[in-house]
Amino acid sequence: MTQNKKPRKIKAKPSEMLGIAMAKKKAIDEKKALKAAKELQEKINAQIKADKKPAKETTEKKVRISGKTGKKVTVTTKHKAKKGKTRTAYQLKKIAAMQLDKEVNKEKYAKEREEQALERKAYEQKLQADKKERIAKNPPKYNTTQQAVKYFSKEDKCNAALEEAHKVDGVLHCAYCNHDKVYRYKTRPKFKCAKCRRQFSVTTNTFLSKSKIDIETVFEVVMRETTNSTKYKVSQLRQDFGFSHKTAVNLLYKIRSTAFNQNLFKIEENSRVSMDTTAIIGSDVNRHDQNKLGKKKTYELSAQALTMKQENGKTLIKMIPNLKTASKRKVVLEFVPLSCSLTTDEHRGFNFIAKAGYKEWSKVNHNLGENARGRTSSNGAESVHASLKTALKAHFNSINRKYLQQFMNAIVFYKNTIDELTYEERFNLCLKGIAKTKKPIKIKPSEQKLLFMSSNNVAGIKHYQQGLKKVA
Repeated sequence: MTQNKKPRKIKAKPSEMLGIAMAKKKAIDEKKALKAAKELQEKINAQIKADKKPAKETTEKKVRISGKTGKKVTVTTKHKAKKGKTRTAYQLKKIAAMQLDKEVNKEKYAKEREEQALERKAYEQKLQADKKERIAKNPPKYNTTQQAVKYFSKEDKCNAALEEAHKVDGVLHCAYCNHDKVYRYKTRPKFKCAKCRRQFSVTTNTFLSKSKIDIETVFEVVMRETTNSTKYKVSQLRQDFGFSHKTAVNLLYKIRSTAFNQNLFKIEENSRVSMDTTAIIGSDVNRHDQNKLGKKKTYELSAQALTMKQENGKTLIKMIPNLKTASKRKVVLEFVPLSCSLTTDEHRGFNFIAKAGYKEWSKVNHNLGENARGRTSSNGAESVHASLKTALKAHFNSINRKYLQQFMNAIVFYKNTIDELTYEERFNLCLKGIAKTKKPIKIKPSEQKLLFMSSNNVAGIKHYQQGLKKVA
């Protein structure tokens, strides 16, 4: 039989706490730090003694009227006193070290916060100044949805705007082989590539290629989506345009996954990025008692959103399947450059950052009551979560798990562009998203034979075959 050994008591001495604080941040005055450490040690000992005391029972007397006799009866009930959140000696020692660090480096952290506020003001002023300069140089053609609908009432203007979105450095490329030399037809709105000799239009490789909906109506839906922070509901789209439920759902799904693509935004290098995760949980309130899952089960089935917020810049939100390290690593390494300095909480899913090669990684311990330490905090990402939850509760009712990323795209697009860009610039950015997010095109073998026969020389056939391989 093995004897159960008693757990060894961990004693936190003032000198040890001073060593932890001095190792983290170089203290200027050692005497003040030692005095503060002694005071914190006394508080720790008092807290440990209070936690060891057993909980006392409390009696409560209530007077009620009896249902049988109709007389007043006193009823006594006993309640056990609830204990507070008990902490171990190691946790108390860590809290003491954090408090000591804040006291010693109080002035330093205050200066960091002042610098952060000044940088934020300068960033906002710069955005407004750049916006005014752009408007003065190129006055916008439309500023409201009504003006935009009138401007894009004809198909020619819609095709011209989509053509500008397709151009790279002012040059239109082939939709199939990406060649920069393209011929335009005079009689019809189509183009022909000089390399692969294939014909294509502006809507080729986009979701508009085989759509039965007019391009003018699609443009109008995109216009309303860009201006509306609440975004379109399927019921509103059906009422305004007379679509069926299936058509409205598919159209909104395609617009939010292409026009509001988050690949249009990038986190800058050498910037500060705060990251955090939040669970989007369905409530058990509207379920019947027999179908209720409970808190633990609903949290397990919840969808997780990973937010990456640049200090003075863009925001990105990506849905991940779980909180494991592998799912977080894939997203962070894809969207955040290695030259950035990151701030996260102490969740173990972020431990890969230490070996990933990032410039700096600082953690904030929410479990021990730490929200910010000078300039290092994850409050930027948490503020995005607050606005995200309110938008989901207020405007998007009963969201399917499959379409959650598209809703995130719509919210992120609005947050990143509402202050920085004008109405026309936002709509042009949406058209760029439609043009860049290409779908794969399947070429039938019968079409390949016909096209091979139409080419004149052997060199042209070889070039065309190479182009087909790239497309496939």
